[in-house]
Amino acid sequence: MSTTALLAALVEPLVIKKKFDLFEILLGMFAIAGIFIIYNTHLEFSPGIVVGLISALLTVLVSVFNKKIIDRFPAEQITLYQLTGGFLGMSLLLPLFQSLFNEQWKMPQPMDWLWLFILSWVCTILTFFLYIRALKKLSAFTANLALTLEPVYGIILAFAIYHENKLLGQWFYPGFALITIAVVFHTWRIMRK
Repeated sequence: MSTTALLAALVEPLVIKKKFDLFEILLGMFAIAGIFIIYNTHLEFSPGIVVGLISALLTVLVSVFNKKIIDRFPAEQITLYQLTGGFLGMSLLLPLFQSLFNEQWKMPQPMDWLWLFILSWVCTILTFFLYIRALKKLSAFTANLALTLEPVYGIILAFAIYHENKLLGQWFYPGFALITIAVVFHTWRIMRK
């Protein structure tokens, strides 16, 4: 996900037909450098990295195309169509996943249904709707720069909930600083406008 800001800085001008912003490209590279520094001892070339890069590119394309259509369609309609399409697509791919990875399907337990309901409505549908609404005011680059903070949030939550800060290496803090600098400079730049 750390590549989304840089990819957005490169893809958004091509799709929206605006000038490339060298400052956004630089901030995107700051975010990538920050994530690289945080995870520098755990980076290995693997199928997971390839899938992650494809996922990041698809995330950027969705945000850029949503930015392009947000003025023509209400956020509710975009959310309904995109999440319904995602649900149907994943449902169709589920048998393929089960056959490739030999996973057995299990019926959720009663308490699982409550958590599935909360995760689907609060953490997916509501947040996607708010994200679409935010695209009316923000660029796709800004939305994707915020995504680079997700690994940092995860690490901070691991501190608070699981007390895993003793497992962090010395590189977490400089990497976190680079990501924070990118976000703060971009926020300052937006507020100046």
